[in-house]
Amino acid sequence: MSLKTLSGIAACLSSVLIALSGSASAIEDELDKGIFKHLYVPETRRMNYEPIPLKNILENAKHYYNSYVTLKCRFHRLEEDLTIPEFTPFNSSVHLAFSVWDISANLWNRDEMTSDYPMFFVERGTDESQKLLRAKRFDVVLIYARVETLFDSRPWFNVSDIRFLEKNALNITLFTHIKLAEDMADKGQHDLAVEELRRTLQYDANDELRSMLFKRLGKSLMAIGKYAEASAAFESSYGAKSGDYEVYMYWGDASMNLGKYSEAINFYNLSLKYLGKQAEVYAKIGFCYAKVADEKINKVRSGSTVFKEKKPEEVRRRDKQTRLEFSPPKAGQFAVERRQLTLAMKDEIIALYDQGIRECRKALFIDPNLPDEVNRLNDITSKKTQFIAWIEKEFGSQEKESQPETPPETPPEKG
Repeated sequence: MSLKTLSGIAACLSSVLIALSGSASAIEDELDKGIFKHLYVPETRRMNYEPIPLKNILENAKHYYNSYVTLKCRFHRLEEDLTIPEFTPFNSSVHLAFSVWDISANLWNRDEMTSDYPMFFVERGTDESQKLLRAKRFDVVLIYARVETLFDSRPWFNVSDIRFLEKNALNITLFTHIKLAEDMADKGQHDLAVEELRRTLQYDANDELRSMLFKRLGKSLMAIGKYAEASAAFESSYGAKSGDYEVYMYWGDASMNLGKYSEAINFYNLSLKYLGKQAEVYAKIGFCYAKVADEKINKVRSGSTVFKEKKPEEVRRRDKQTRLEFSPPKAGQFAVERRQLTLAMKDEIIALYDQGIRECRKALFIDPNLPDEVNRLNDITSKKTQFIAWIEKEFGSQEKESQPETPPETPPEKG
């Protein structure tokens, strides 16, 4: 191969490498423009799509330094009088400053109302600055910004895009009712708190706020013993915002107080699934399993789940729709069916007690000092023992008599 050919190949390879590096830099430049600029983090080479809570950035500002972030906030106001140090990249003649609240802030609380954050800057004369001039307090905004610098360990945001998600979502009158409801609940005046919370639900609010209001309404209704209404409030809270998993625990409490123990177990398990291990929840699940077992025992003892003898005047009654005639039961039929049902449910009832014992032990493992949990565990264990003894007393001999005798094993014949 001639020297000329080799030089030609080298020139081609170098041109390809230059083209590839140029394409890579071009892609990098494109990612630094437009909407990708707001989502692309050069240091990590990752796209950041999900909004980050403002409080998370404020607590760990160094982690987000020089990164692009997305924030969901509530607009407060323009900060025309904000003092900007000269050594920062921002200038009051070039940039417009504004303040926001974190979207999760309870603004009816005085401390959180005054905890707005003013270090957001946008260039004057841009579309975003015009949007800010038309913005109103409490509007929900989605902000794309870069953590441009840190001053006194606080992040300063260079905003490149603003989108308004909700206009006029809140008002001071709504805050007044929420604050009154909170104060009354803290004082134990839950009936008055319920009235105020129902007034707040008459206002237009986003799903997150309505979910919170329904949850607080349900808690106050629980406090005054209106468990059915509380359950309906928790259901509305879940429907408004399914991400509020704490509502499962309160919903389980309402169901347990209504005697719907199986339903309560389902809600408590969902609470454990999304919120992690909780000693009190395990204790409540154990209590509910024991209650389900008690209900089944009561049904068996009363015979409410088996065929019952009918009164004489009902014996000859005809059903006009099916034309079927009810006949009196045969002698001893009720006792036979009751015995069969009891023996069939024995294993199920014992399994329910065992599950209740396991749940109580989980609670004590997490928190050995949980009040009255040792007594509850001993009570469930005692109930299981009493049930087994009752089965043996009532049906033990009959069960043995009903079992066919097994023939004795015959020894194998020798060779």
